[in-house]
Amino acid sequence: MTRRRGIVVAVLLWGALAAADEPPASEPAVPDKIVLEEARVYFDAGRQAYESGDYTTAIRSFEHAFEKVPRPEIAFSLAQAYRKQYIVDSDVAKLKRAAELYRRYLDEVPNGGRREDAVQNLGELQPQLLRLEALKAAATPPPAPPPPPTQLMVMSPIAGIHVAIDDGTLVAAPITKEVAAGPHRIHAEADGYVSTEVDGLAVEGRLVVIEATLRERPALLTVDADASADVNLDGRPIDVGAPIATLAGRHVLTVGERGHNPWVREVALERGRLTHVRAELESTGQRKLAKVILGVSAAVLAGAATTTTLAFIAQGNAQDLLKKKGASGWSSSDLAEYDSQRSRRDTFVLTSGILYGAAALAAVTGLLLYVADTPATPRLGREILPVLGPGEVGASLTGQF
Repeated sequence: MTRRRGIVVAVLLWGALAAADEPPASEPAVPDKIVLEEARVYFDAGRQAYESGDYTTAIRSFEHAFEKVPRPEIAFSLAQAYRKQYIVDSDVAKLKRAAELYRRYLDEVPNGGRREDAVQNLGELQPQLLRLEALKAAATPPPAPPPPPTQLMVMSPIAGIHVAIDDGTLVAAPITKEVAAGPHRIHAEADGYVSTEVDGLAVEGRLVVIEATLRERPALLTVDADASADVNLDGRPIDVGAPIATLAGRHVLTVGERGHNPWVREVALERGRLTHVRAELESTGQRKLAKVILGVSAAVLAGAATTTTLAFIAQGNAQDLLKKKGASGWSSSDLAEYDSQRSRRDTFVLTSGILYGAAALAAVTGLLLYVADTPATPRLGREILPVLGPGEVGASLTGQF
């Protein structure tokens, strides 16, 4: 036989139970929410014990769940646990109980489900049971079994949780411990969760299951960007440089800033851990062009200043020649030089005017491109919603092993 066989057990959703009124007289009563929740906890405990190879605890847990909610699917799970434990301790009573539960499942599930598995397992157990019953009839009656132990079992839907009962050492859940009847203290902790203390009451001769649930620690995120940047996490604005708390998991981070291409990343945040993100934004092509045009404007303005200076120099030279004419008269060469300086002055004045106009036009164009460069921040195409924990209303009681 294979080590593991699939068993799927589903119990009604709480929402369906809440919507149900009094059942018709011809139908069995639906368990109330308290009974159903207790059955769920004990079934989950049995499933975890079964998966860890603790079939004795699985049997006690499944029996309690079956007592509260006697459904054929739970009967099948219980039969599996009895069959496995018989292989361990060769207790004929467990083999007999497994066969009884397989028959009950076949009676209550006429079609589909796990009938093939139940028929196969029962066919394998039946010859062994008949042979063992014959040997038992000829043997001396066995001594009375010892009273059932008083046990606490701590389980949790949280992976990686560690628990300690009273002053015991921390061990990975699930844990089953034989204790004295009465109150006990359970400590539970897990990476990324807030540690907690739970009270448990052990009942004489019973297996009491305690489900330890922990509150998640928030994930922390710090975004390093320019103070003028617009930072959003899943479409929600956040502050630059300040740690913010959010749910663990994958999130979409967007950073937008005037004159820069939008920065978009998906970040994975872990419970109880600080993640630091540096947003390196690249300038847009328009911003780069605006800077080039402003640089050209400055260069043209510098050229205009140079030609203006040259115009003043030419004007000064012409004035000096006029003074010379009044003092000692002009020669033909002085007249030619005077005309040349005036021509140079006029040329530089015209050139300066053109350059000043070009510099002004370039400056206005560059400034308009610079100011108008506001890329739109990308909008998210999805909304990230928080997910409730294992204790949420509406969770079905389902397991497979």
